[in-house]
Amino acid sequence: MSGSPVVAIHTPRQSGHAFHSHYINMVDPWRHIEYHPMRWEQQNITDNTVTTLKLVPLIGHLPSVNIQSFESLRLPGEM
Repeated sequence: MSGSPVVAIHTPRQSGHAFHSHYINMVDPWRHIEYHPMRWEQQNITDNTVTTLKLVPLIGHLPSVNIQSFESLRLPGEM
């Protein structure tokens, strides 16, 4: 592995969706202890970026929380 000496491994099946088509995707690399390099240096990240996704919130469209609705919630034994 070149670049960063930091490596990682994906722990499979964390989603809990046992019947999803991607549920076992990372089982073999995990079972065979196949690590992948972590991309820490900016140049390494830039050189290995295939695509990017930019998430931008819509101002004015953020959900609001009604604090008063939580006042009526009680945990068991708080009566």
